[in-house]
Amino acid sequence: MKNKSNLLTWSIVIVILLVIIFHNSLYLFYWQATKNYIKIADYSYENKDFQKAFFFYNKSCNEGYIHGCEMVGKMYEEGKGVKQNYTMAVKLYSYVCDKGEIEICRKLAHWYENNSQDRADYAKLVFYYYNKACKFGDNKSCMNVALLYLTGQGTDKNIDKAKELYEKMCLSGEYSCACISLGDLYATKQIDVKDSYQQAKFFYDKANCGLFGLF
Repeated sequence: MKNKSNLLTWSIVIVILLVIIFHNSLYLFYWQATKNYIKIADYSYENKDFQKAFFFYNKSCNEGYIHGCEMVGKMYEEGKGVKQNYTMAVKLYSYVCDKGEIEICRKLAHWYENNSQDRADYAKLVFYYYNKACKFGDNKSCMNVALLYLTGQGTDKNIDKAKELYEKMCLSGEYSCACISLGDLYATKQIDVKDSYQQAKFFYDKANCGLFGLF
């Protein structure tokens, strides 16, 4: 009876190991296949075989490879290897942005910014994508978000949130140019405290980006 129990236990262990090996092999197969798709796509793109490039970028995107999705979006945007389709380009760029690709988030923000005169609701999308990039750690986008809070474009006007962003970047040393903007808030009395000019001078002195404030 004991031998049967041991045999069953070992059988279960072997089955589990085989499942793990199969799963890992399948993962490696897809990973290698995706790498090959990208290699073929990059080579085809460089040699201006855009239809082939689009085909393999699209396959890699379907396998979850972010660079492939970005390139499919680019090809839709430029009409290379496929009929130009801005809706599909934006959809793919938005997906890539959500995965943490800061440059694509900024690209979308810039695109909506440059076309905001055509659609009033685009201002909200400018804020949305700059804010995404900011949350992913892009200080330049955080500067834009702070400015949008100050002007109330695409979001409610909120000087406190702008101040919070400037302070975080300035005091942490992440982006010292934010100290200039923070100093400006005090110097122009947008943050009205008793010693506002002293505060402004303090932050201007902390800035180290080749710019000068009022002092």
